[in-house]
Amino acid sequence: MQQPFIPLLISLIAGIAAGNLFFLPDGIVILGLGATSGVLLVSAIKKWLPGIALAVVLFLFFFGILTINLYRVRTPDRGDVAFYTDSEIIAVEGIISENPRVSITKTDLIIATTAIVTREARTPVTGKILLSVKGITRTFKYGDVVRVKTRLKIPHNFNNPGRFDYERYLRFRGIRARGFIDSAEKIILIREHSGNRLITGIESVRSSLRTCIRNSVPSVEGTILQALLLGERGEIPEILRENFTRAGITHVLAISGLHIGIIASFAFLVFNTILKQSEYLLLRFDLSKMSALLSIIPVISYAFIAGFGISTVRATIMILLFLLALFMGRERDLLNTLACAAFIILVCSPVSLFDVSFQLSFTAVASILIVTPAVSGCLPQRKDDESSGLFPLGKKLIQGVVLFVIVSAAATIGTFPLIALYFNRFSSVVLIANLLIIPIIGFAVLPTGMTAMLLAWIAPGLASLLLKISAGFLSLALSLTNMLASLPFATFFVTTPSGAELALYYLIVGSGIALLNRHVARARHATAPGPTRKDAILAITLAVLLVSGCIERLYLHYTVHHPGTLEATFIDVGQGSSTLVRFPEGSTALIDGGGFYSDTFDVGKYIVAPFLWHERIKDIDIVILTHPHHDHLQGLLFILEHFNVKEVWTNGESTNTESFKIFMEIVRNRRIPVRYISAKVSPRMIDGVTVSILNPPEVVTNSRTVVPGYNDMHTNVLVLKMTLGTVSMLLPSDLSPVGEKRILARHDDISSRILLVPHHGSYSSSTTDFIKAVHPEIAVISCGREGYFRNLHPDVITRYQKMHARIFRTDINGAIRISTNGHSISTSCFK
Repeated sequence: MQQPFIPLLISLIAGIAAGNLFFLPDGIVILGLGATSGVLLVSAIKKWLPGIALAVVLFLFFFGILTINLYRVRTPDRGDVAFYTDSEIIAVEGIISENPRVSITKTDLIIATTAIVTREARTPVTGKILLSVKGITRTFKYGDVVRVKTRLKIPHNFNNPGRFDYERYLRFRGIRARGFIDSAEKIILIREHSGNRLITGIESVRSSLRTCIRNSVPSVEGTILQALLLGERGEIPEILRENFTRAGITHVLAISGLHIGIIASFAFLVFNTILKQSEYLLLRFDLSKMSALLSIIPVISYAFIAGFGISTVRATIMILLFLLALFMGRERDLLNTLACAAFIILVCSPVSLFDVSFQLSFTAVASILIVTPAVSGCLPQRKDDESSGLFPLGKKLIQGVVLFVIVSAAATIGTFPLIALYFNRFSSVVLIANLLIIPIIGFAVLPTGMTAMLLAWIAPGLASLLLKISAGFLSLALSLTNMLASLPFATFFVTTPSGAELALYYLIVGSGIALLNRHVARARHATAPGPTRKDAILAITLAVLLVSGCIERLYLHYTVHHPGTLEATFIDVGQGSSTLVRFPEGSTALIDGGGFYSDTFDVGKYIVAPFLWHERIKDIDIVILTHPHHDHLQGLLFILEHFNVKEVWTNGESTNTESFKIFMEIVRNRRIPVRYISAKVSPRMIDGVTVSILNPPEVVTNSRTVVPGYNDMHTNVLVLKMTLGTVSMLLPSDLSPVGEKRILARHDDISSRILLVPHHGSYSSSTTDFIKAVHPEIAVISCGREGYFRNLHPDVITRYQKMHARIFRTDINGAIRISTNGHSISTSCFK
């Protein structure tokens, strides 16, 4: 077999993926490994090649399951730090096991715990915790033994379709619990330099280099140089990150195969140029192989300087194998080499399969290796005598630019579905950005910066000068990035593709490339026969796939815009509220957007928007703000900024908070019509659904209150009732007891089969009279596990249970979806 690692890799990936989806007990897996080992032994003795191949494939499949089983959630005992979560504040002792991750708002410390310390005893424990410290602190470093008092929490997700699995992300890194403190002064340093000596030495070197960069380049370019050379991007300003995203070159900021590949290419070019100066070496050695072997040294050096993080190690393994393939004369077998690199990485770290950077890196390289030869083969081939023309250098330059564009396009073709899946965003200027900016960073910024790093101790003055030169080139790259990012069409958001769409996309690309390869092969051989039966089969397959893709897109478009039911999804936004309502003919309304009282986490960007994109929603007919409190308002800012919102409803209430000012500024800048509504507004018919406003009685103004004495914001919240057929749904937001009493006095019939429990289930709301008047069959509580106010009260649960209402909670059930055709009701939960 010419490419043996490809089927081996596929078998291992299948096992890891299967083990992640379905739990298979270790005993059964070990039994499967034993059985396949027996088959392999017998087949080897009898020299039965099909049996050997099948046994190896099955062995790797079971091996993949076994390796991922090691990362499954296990019940903690007293020796596990996770056993002490959700308790009072405790003193935890441990060693900082990774280089602290510093960002503009906080510093994250990974602590490998050793003990829980109390006045009575010192209990040995194991397991890592993630400790977030408010603000930037460089007081602590890898290898420090520390003690800190904090309340530990089990990491949990926001359980909505389209979510990022944060819990799994931390679990795969071995992190068992989380803690938060508001000041680094609350951490006690017990002793230093207790980690691995090699890593301690590397971190000491990196610390010196970091200081050198900061002293030499104190501007914003210095933060970028830290990211490029040291892998530390936490201090890059958010606006600059956004510009890199809009230009489609965010990957530049994270050390990956691109950076290490550039270092390898530059080193290869330098070594090859130097070695060619020796006639002795030219006559006796293959200089390409020697250059490839020597290039290993700067690649490994760069990996050490970059901190040998997980992504850096993966990229280094990949590039080293490519260099070894070149040294061994296997440069034409690069796809197999790529599969070998992925295989080695997954054997050592099976959870890398679920890392976005791993998927993007290997998909990009595989796409380049597959697509580039097929496309470049269609270009006119240069004849041998053309090199003696008038402008040979110009022709080579044009060919180089064309090849670079093809490579960039190939990488974009391969990674576009994954970028859409994970980031819901795509840059329309990515090819231009790669053509203009990557060469500057690759052949000017990185080599100059790396040279400065190597000279930092030998000639600090020269190193500082080189860093300033590198920053000068970087300044040009940043100017180009900002220019491209400022274009109005630079970036656009896309909805989340389905599994079927991903499969169809790659099958279409694969079929197209296969057909193109056969065309190129015929074109290169004048005596080759015309299109064959295989060509016809490929063409038919491609046509069928394209038609299938169009049919699926049309079907999904129709189901999204014509659901035929009234559907409400109560999104899990933690301690807050956000509800998506979809009407029978496809109209949409987003009622509130959730939010935290701290601005450090954008609920709209990271929770609500991914859910909407997963639901294939980019246009929202109505955004409704029931009242301007953070836990209802904050998440709407991103939605208003990045979705096509046709109309905004509010009760007229305003506040002096920064969030509300931004809310109104976005509305004005995007010219979104605003309707100030109250109970005086006549019921509105939307797609056959009657939408009534029950509260406030009048639009709220700053000059007066709706009713004298009733100036509480919770009293004046917008309360909506939606009715389709015989089914009504009441959405009272954070309605206070006074507001409940007022609604009962003003409206004869507020009965509703579906109720969003007022004020997240707080004790004062959901009065007995209100519940009796509504008499819900289904009561939905939008609340969080760790809400600031812990609103949900057990007595409220009891009140609804006495009314025989089915109770759903977003903190337990995740996103709750309720739909009705006007007669019957169906309910589904994410969990």
